Amino acid sequence: MSEKVEVIFEEVYHVYETTEKGSCWVQRRCVHRETGRQFSVKIVDVAKIATSASLDIEDIKREATICHSLKHSHIVELLETYSSEGILYMVFEFMEGSDLFMEVVSRACAGFVYSETVASYYMRQILSAVRYCHQRDVIHRDIRPHCVLLATKDTSAPVKLYGFSHAIRLDEQISLTQHQKRVDGNGMNGCHFSAPEVLRGLGYGKPSDIWSCGVLLYTLLCGSLPFNGTGDRLEELICRTKYVMSGPIWDAVSSSAKDLVSKMLVHNPLDRYTAVQLLEHPWIRQRDTHAPSEHLHATVEQLYRFNTCRKLKGLVLSAVSSEKWLTLSLCVSSPINDNNNDVDLEQTTANHRLEEFLSNRAVSVIIESLDDLECLSDPNYDPVMLDNLFTEQRFISLLQLYDKIHQQCLLPPRDLPDEDASLIAQEIAEWIEETPLGLTPEMEELHSILSKPYLRSLLQAHDVVAHEIFGDGAVPLTPPPQTATLTTTLSSSTGGCLGGLGGTLEGALPIAFGSGIGLGAISGIGGVGGTPLQMNGGIGMSPLGAVAGRSDVRRLQSSGTTSPEGLLDDNDPTNITTGQQQNQQQQHITRIRLVQFQKNTDEPMGITLKVDEEGRCIVARIMHGGMIHKQATLHVGDEIIEINGISVANQTVESLQRLLRDARGSVTFKIVPTFRSVPPLATSGLPQTEQYHHHHHHQQHQNFNHLASSAMYIKCMFNYDPIDDELIPCTQAGISFRIGQILQVINKEDANWWQVRKCSPEGPSGLVPSPELQEWRLTQTALENAKNDKYGHHRDSTNCSIFRKRKKEKEKQLAAKRALADDMDLSCYEEVMKVPAFRRNTLVLLGAHGVGRRHIKNTLIGGNPERYAYPIPHTTRPQRRGEENGHHYFFVHQDEMLRDIATNQYLEYGGHEGAMYGTKLDTIRRIINSGKMAILDVEPQALKMLRCAEFTPFVVFIAAPPLGTLHDVDGSLERLNRESTQLANTFGRWFDLTIVNSDIGDTIHQLREAAELIHLQEQWVPVTWVYR
Repeated sequence: MSEKVEVIFEEVYHVYETTEKGSCWVQRRCVHRETGRQFSVKIVDVAKIATSASLDIEDIKREATICHSLKHSHIVELLETYSSEGILYMVFEFMEGSDLFMEVVSRACAGFVYSETVASYYMRQILSAVRYCHQRDVIHRDIRPHCVLLATKDTSAPVKLYGFSHAIRLDEQISLTQHQKRVDGNGMNGCHFSAPEVLRGLGYGKPSDIWSCGVLLYTLLCGSLPFNGTGDRLEELICRTKYVMSGPIWDAVSSSAKDLVSKMLVHNPLDRYTAVQLLEHPWIRQRDTHAPSEHLHATVEQLYRFNTCRKLKGLVLSAVSSEKWLTLSLCVSSPINDNNNDVDLEQTTANHRLEEFLSNRAVSVIIESLDDLECLSDPNYDPVMLDNLFTEQRFISLLQLYDKIHQQCLLPPRDLPDEDASLIAQEIAEWIEETPLGLTPEMEELHSILSKPYLRSLLQAHDVVAHEIFGDGAVPLTPPPQTATLTTTLSSSTGGCLGGLGGTLEGALPIAFGSGIGLGAISGIGGVGGTPLQMNGGIGMSPLGAVAGRSDVRRLQSSGTTSPEGLLDDNDPTNITTGQQQNQQQQHITRIRLVQFQKNTDEPMGITLKVDEEGRCIVARIMHGGMIHKQATLHVGDEIIEINGISVANQTVESLQRLLRDARGSVTFKIVPTFRSVPPLATSGLPQTEQYHHHHHHQQHQNFNHLASSAMYIKCMFNYDPIDDELIPCTQAGISFRIGQILQVINKEDANWWQVRKCSPEGPSGLVPSPELQEWRLTQTALENAKNDKYGHHRDSTNCSIFRKRKKEKEKQLAAKRALADDMDLSCYEEVMKVPAFRRNTLVLLGAHGVGRRHIKNTLIGGNPERYAYPIPHTTRPQRRGEENGHHYFFVHQDEMLRDIATNQYLEYGGHEGAMYGTKLDTIRRIINSGKMAILDVEPQALKMLRCAEFTPFVVFIAAPPLGTLHDVDGSLERLNRESTQLANTFGRWFDLTIVNSDIGDTIHQLREAAELIHLQEQWVPVTWVYR
């Protein structure tokens, strides 16, 4: 390990925001000054460790030594360390993504599919890291969700194992008592992921990590922990290894996944699978066939609840680790000196450690109660243990406390709270002690009250809350709105004006105080770059209920704006004085907001309007990238009352759209804002999660919408022109596309119409039908065609029988060809992603019979047998003299072939002269495993099985040449051309390349060149192919 003693860390790196913190350390993002690369630094205060009850310096040394020795693609790497003036700097590679559980939910809410295939993909990487550690005799001992991080925000980003602060090597001599103290001594980590042998104080080793991985996998599959509860109840459940894998959520999980969990959560550590054995399990090794790809809707919902509880715990622990808490801890733990003598340093240190232990234990009680509450909603929880839980007085008291908090409506303070209540109390107590005038009974009573440890702890908690929520470095409870660019005149509905003339509207964060009164940073009229206020009879309603920090108020006061206190006159009897009166008055208030901006071009505003049943004009849709979307001045659901002073009452939508289109110069809207005050942000996703995405609570949508930063692209599987669409709400807002075109999904909040744009960063967005709408249309068309065919058949019943028979035969042939694309027809879009290089395992040649596919295939293989191969078919016909098994055919018994067909082991099969022939999938796999590209001359229906991550086909359609001047004596060329056209119309959406076979030599040359380049060039491939 390279110890950089002579170099100062700050001279090498710029240090930025905090990402995580503990009692003696803080994790921050840093950037290398020379290279500009991002890293993550763990800054450890060695001096604080000396007074910590849960850590010592040996733990830090062990962590640094172990992390520096682990070099694996799925382990967060420790790059270097620095030491300076009692501070240790550990520089790790930077993990851009969140932990796995958080990313799963955020991506699912962004529309991506979460399935067992995805879980298997990530679980293989976790087990690979664990196997690497175990091969080097390193035990992690603390594998939990927060230790599994995604390297980047990309959908194909790998996960990496982190958090080796409790790791040891097997050859180290460390007692179990020490381990328990360091892992659980702070009383806040819990033991949900601990193995039974760890909790019982028995000897343990590598199997304890496997148990923790089993708990991870269990939670990934169902969204909740296998063991709920706290303390002795939790320990008893784990030691009894009592967990369930039944119920509605587990019904959607495959038996192979359940089997893997059962191999990991085994009570006897000697019977648990090792990491090597787990990696060979079919659910991990053969996930394409053993891990289903269906979206786990219920699991994602449970994971969302699980993550919400984790976030709450994290915020509590973050507050406990607050700089303010640590600063006050020593002061509070030191008793007020009644005799004015110096306090012994050792006693002070002992008091500090005791105070830290008691504070952590108190926090632990609150956090553990959340786990107890989870037991109440667990239908499989042990009834006996549930009865014991209800008889526990501590739990009953906490339930009563939660009910009281839930029932009591507390409003935020109008004045920002002071952060120094504890120090003020300390100063008052010291002043009382030192007063030369003598103590009065009241002074003695006050001194006694201030000396109470409970009051001092309460004041300490008050200061931490004031610092963490209202302080300068506080994070807003809701995200700030997007900055609007507008020229505006802000006035109330009564005609009043705020601010002076000639100033600017600054883009400051809106502030919401106890009465719900909001304030924007207004210094004048006629400026640009601000956030509009919602006006209501002189009372400004903030678009977002964000809590302002001290820095916001200072910024407002320094810019000459109205202070929060200045909004209300305390001497005015008409002011709202109580929370109850505020609520009553707000129920009768209609919020009015004026929005004004400049429109000097022909650029459309990018909104569509609708008139509801009550005749109100409502903003129906905001087009992404349009003028309104960029300014974030209007939102979907806002009611428009006036446009440029013209009432919209009794106006048609067409007249209103025309009014907006023709508007120039200053455009003013008078609106009633919707309660949903967040601008529409870009979302992305697959249709499988559409119902999940739209039926969740708005708060969940608000939490995740801004996390959907990963762009989503789709490949179009049909042609579309909005001019021909009678259902589109606004033809001008539609966007046309052709089969194979790539679109970026911008917004899919509307169940019927998605907002997309063509692959151009500056391209305009438009509406396209959603998969649900397009599938409904296709279904209706199919039903209508079936109805017409039925009636047409009856109308033709008077025709001659021979003609009717021929027509029936022709209809059967058409029906058979339509059946080839039976399940594919409803695939309107396919999610894809762009990759720099991607290996295609198979080359699939499609075309009409007689177009020359066999000759092309044989020529390619003959010219480069080291690169291409053709799967030898299986047959049930008898082996002839001179034939070698496995050379031209594999000869098998008919019963064996029928059995394999029943288990879907054949790509295609058929009969000829009483014998069966078929191409087996294992034959194709052997070619792929040998490093060659399998060339397949198959029928189009084989694409249904081939288009997966295992075979990754490069589909080339060999089209028949146009008739032109070709001499067609018997009509065979016309039939060939007709069949080729029909195949292209039916399956063209799946073609990667089309080559017109006008000259066989040129066709082979084009195909050979394309097959060589496809592995090297940038290309769009289905997302499901990347999760291999």
